[in-house]
Amino acid sequence: MTLEQRVQEVRTAISAGRTATAAAAVVALDLDEDELYGAAVEYLRRAAVEGERRHELIVERAAERLPYTKPHQGNRCKCDACKEWIEGTPRGRHPRRCQCAECERWAQICEKIDRESSKIMWDKIGEIIADTTARMRMEWTNELLAQSFRMPDGTKVTWGSATVEQHQERLEMLQRNAKANIEAAARHNKAIVDITHCGVDTLAALAAVNQ
Repeated sequence: MTLEQRVQEVRTAISAGRTATAAAAVVALDLDEDELYGAAVEYLRRAAVEGERRHELIVERAAERLPYTKPHQGNRCKCDACKEWIEGTPRGRHPRRCQCAECERWAQICEKIDRESSKIMWDKIGEIIADTTARMRMEWTNELLAQSFRMPDGTKVTWGSATVEQHQERLEMLQRNAKANIEAAARHNKAIVDITHCGVDTLAALAAVNQ
């Protein structure tokens, strides 16, 4: 039996009322040594991929914020932190935030811009969802009512048994995912714009030109 078939056994057991942990434990008891090894390898692979993606997001989002934390280009602030950033922050680490009044004021302005920008995007996604909802026609079939979906905490609930609050939680989770995907798409689009504008082929080549 394949690993995917074993996973389907767990899903079936969950649908029958078992908890995810209990269902997995029952199926695991029937696994032979090779299947246990295969399951362990797959688990570790997925954990590594998820960890790698989390790290990628941290790096991407940090880079997106860097322009907003950059102090003014003028000479009003001559502290070491600002001087280091203006002259070029070493690769691989973020600049220290200066604590002088001017840079603190700048940081507060940028944080306000970030909050407002995030709210604008969130509201636009909400408008798209509302517009799509108004045009959508659903038939609540028995098959759909028996189908389950996953909540933010990892638990599963069927369409037929989910409460308004649970649908709202799922909606907000999907809205957050949509926002994250739009931001990721925008980062790639920004890369295309900057690469094309500079007349090079890659971001590495663009960075070399700017050095």
